[in-house]
Order: sequence, then structure tokens, then C-alpha cells
Amino acid sequence: MHRFVLLIVMVFHFVAALAQAQIEVPDAEVASHRLAIPALSIRLPQDCSQQWYVELQVIVGPDGSVTSAVPYDGNVLYFDAAARAVRNWSYEPFLREGKPVTATFTEYVKIVPPERRPAKHVAFPKIRDWNSLRITLQRSGCFGTCPAYSIHVIGDGTVHYIGRAYVQLCGNWTAEISPDSVRRLVDELTTVLFSALAPWYEAAAELEDLL
Repeated sequence: MHRFVLLIVMVFHFVAALAQAQIEVPDAEVASHRLAIPALSIRLPQDCSQQWYVELQVIVGPDGSVTSAVPYDGNVLYFDAAARAVRNWSYEPFLREGKPVTATFTEYVKIVPPERRPAKHVAFPKIRDWNSLRITLQRSGCFGTCPAYSIHVIGDGTVHYIGRAYVQLCGNWTAEISPDSVRRLVDELTTVLFSALAPWYEAAAELEDLL
């Protein structure tokens, strides 16, 4: 009888240990599980050429909350701030065989330069002919797996998309959105003072990737 009870206790502890085992999770799975992230970056008080990131080893419990965030690479001046930020992040629970598990993976917190705006404010241009409107978003490649694509929105609601690399849809695609959606997009650009941004932004000296 005592042996049977001892066996039950050992099995219980074994199962509990398995439940708390940390599962290494790949970057792609991490990206699809991020939920509440207050900030992905820390803004510097002034320009500098220091390292532009903090890399952390993160542990997330079965409920999706961060139980540990330990910085180990990057700008040591921002280790504490990055760890505090990541501890406030949350994730959709990671599953293995349909059950939530404790997951571990690497996260990055970017360190960005202070925001710069032109001394002279430039008003957003007034649109007189909506058919002549062109709004373009383009992302170029990098030395890693950065998505490369471009989106062109025309005032009549026509949307042209070109997927080049590391995207779900490659090639040329065309879709339609309502003219009212185009107008709301322009209103958003006006609200955030898009035309007041600097013509370009350069990365810190240590940035070894392409913009």
C-alpha cells in the first residue's frame, strides 16, 4: 500500500514537472501570439550612437503572462527599462498537444532616437481631385527575414499590392476599398501631422541592417 501511494506521488510530481517545463518557441510563433504590448521601443532623450536594442530571454506562463524577462545583450544602460517594459507584455497561451505550456523565447526592445520634426510646419495638401490621389507604403528587404512589399492606394479606392519577399502573398494583386475608406485614411494622416515629419530618418551607427 505504501509503495502504491509513493508511486502515485511520484507520478504527480512528474506530471507537474512536465507542465512547468519550458518549451523553446520560434520567432514566428511568438509574433503571432503577442497580445497587449504597450511599447515596442524606448525613445532616447538625445541622439547618440549607442547600441539600438536590448535583447531579452523571456519566459511566459501557461496563462500567457510574462513570468521572467532577463536582458542579456544590447545597450546595458537600458536593460532595466527594457525588462520592466517586457514584463507588462502579454501573449496568447502557447499550446502543445492542445494544452497550454510554459514557453521561453527571445524578445527585442528597440531603442530609437528622439523624435525630430521640421522647424516649419507643413500643412497636409488639400485634395482637389481625388482620382489623382496616390498613397504609397513600401517596405524594403534586409539581411534577415524582413517582409518586403509595397501598397499603392488610389483615390477611387483601387489598391495595388506587390509582395516581394517574406510575405504571405507574393506577386501583384489588386483590390478595391470604398472611397469613404480612402477619405478616412487621409483624415488619419492629417490628424497625425504626417506632412510635418522629417523627409527621412537615419538609424544609429550600429545599425547593421538595411532600412
